Amino acid sequence: MCIYNVLLYLSSFKINGVRVMNTITDCTCDYCGHDWKCELSVSQSMACPGCGDRPDIKPSKPAYTQAMADNGELPLVGMEVMSIGVNKIVRLPPDTNRRFLLESVVMGIYDLALIEGISAIKPPIELIDGKAYQFDALDRKELVAIYFEGTERFMRGAGYFNLKDCTNIQLLEVKS
Repeated sequence: MCIYNVLLYLSSFKINGVRVMNTITDCTCDYCGHDWKCELSVSQSMACPGCGDRPDIKPSKPAYTQAMADNGELPLVGMEVMSIGVNKIVRLPPDTNRRFLLESVVMGIYDLALIEGISAIKPPIELIDGKAYQFDALDRKELVAIYFEGTERFMRGAGYFNLKDCTNIQLLEVKS
């Protein structure tokens, strides 16, 4: 099994005048001790060039929580965060301009984001189709609407709110 160090390097080059960034990581095989550098996006599936051993990685990504954000804590390298509605992983701590290097969880695309563009991962909530909920969305507080699972939206009169834009979601129940 291969162990990967957290030391990352940014390299950039131009293709047709467009700057392209790569993230390079140091890799070490714990079986034969071979060291090498490779592109981060392929490092977790790449076999050791020395012995051919393949990594057996079970990633555990801690999430950047709302409590951390409320306490003014910055996300750490390896934490999963939300940026522009997409789950991403922090790959480098902030630079002098307060920009983080992030990697999209699904697409593996890298980008830079200011701390203001990073938010906490919302814990999953079990929503019931057709039930009424109270929530906050888009700088509005304590909205009430019906959740529709097929569209992942809260419908309210002629308008709607996308689930990804909503926080503090609570099921409304009739109590007698």
